[in-house]
Amino acid sequence: MVKFKDCYMCIDAINPAYQSIVNRCYKKQRQYCYAVNRCHSLGISEDTPRVEKIWDSIESLIELLPKREVDNFNAQYSKIHGYTI
Repeated sequence: MVKFKDCYMCIDAINPAYQSIVNRCYKKQRQYCYAVNRCHSLGISEDTPRVEKIWDSIESLIELLPKREVDNFNAQYSKIHGYTI
């Protein structure tokens, strides 16, 4: 498994109570991107159970956040990576 030392601490939650969820969401999003890119580089479909499991965990984390936190996350993520989840 790849360890991500990206700048997930660069994404700040509006409410500090949600910071740990935001951090976990960022880490899972980077894992998802890595898994999808890996599938593409190997020439296999990205519809694998592992990729689906990562995506499901992202969705479950996003459900824990209020809309303004999700919007804030997407805005900061977009500034770093150029796209949103």
